[in-house]
Amino acid sequence: MPLIHVHVPEGSLTRDDKRTLIDRVTRAAVSAEGVPVGDMTWVLIHEVARDGWGERGEPLPAGKSRPIVEIATPVGWTTMARKRAMVERVAAAAAEAAGTNGVHYVIVHEVPDGGWGWEGRQVPQAEYQRFAAPDVAPATPPERELS
Repeated sequence: MPLIHVHVPEGSLTRDDKRTLIDRVTRAAVSAEGVPVGDMTWVLIHEVARDGWGERGEPLPAGKSRPIVEIATPVGWTTMARKRAMVERVAAAAAEAAGTNGVHYVIVHEVPDGGWGWEGRQVPQAEYQRFAAPDVAPATPPERELS
């Protein structure tokens, strides 16, 4: 059920790279959610102009930059353990497809109840929650400290 936005520098992906990215990110996200690929799974690739992308306070350096991925999912659809799996699997899939050594970020945005709609119709949590997959093993703390 996710809506996935992948941000990359303009011109950093070929048409085939984009197809691979869409396929791998879709499969990674839905496997983490525990649901099959369906009509409500979307991947949008946003190419940001190189002069509109900065890293560490500087304009984008030459070469490939790691993607930034944002995933929107309805509140209550994905458990903490599934969100962790989604972050890990989507990060690996996006980096591999983009030919980079990782991603900058994977951010999971939970859309509040009543803020998710499909084909012009609001879909409240009560309508979709019964279709959510059972939880996976509980999330454990990260193995390394963020610096």
